[in-house]
Amino acid sequence: MILSVAGTIELITFIFVTIWFAKLISRIIKNSEWRNPANVLTVLTIPTAFILSGFYGLKADENTFQSKVKIRACYEGTMNTSTLYFRENGEFEDFNIGFFAHVNYVRGSWKMDGDTLFLTIESGQHNLLKERMIIKDNLLYAIEKGVIKPTFYHIGRCKGIN
Repeated sequence: MILSVAGTIELITFIFVTIWFAKLISRIIKNSEWRNPANVLTVLTIPTAFILSGFYGLKADENTFQSKVKIRACYEGTMNTSTLYFRENGEFEDFNIGFFAHVNYVRGSWKMDGDTLFLTIESGQHNLLKERMIIKDNLLYAIEKGVIKPTFYHIGRCKGIN
């Protein structure tokens, strides 16, 4: 797993600023010499700066500390939704959430040659993903025994159509 440099820097910065901010407030409360306009202004400015800079958007999810997604595909069936991530570091993962919240997770490695994807499934089982896949017209197709079969994955984010 490769850590996201930007996410790690944001997290470390947030932690250090929060600790510094708490120490400053503590010193202002405990020591009257610290109650000067500059320190009070600093205490008021820090939250305002975070809000205006968009730092309030600091969040962590399944992609924060992983390689960036190079290709994203989505399958939206009548009873399940599957999101397929092909990451820049050559790994892929598929999260399939089905009927009665049944979850199937598949991961492995991938390589791309032109419009053809070569997959190596390392864990999990999948009915639609095959060793060779092709991207055509923003759809993902499986190549099995020389025959191109639809997988009903479309390239991009899920649209919420099921």
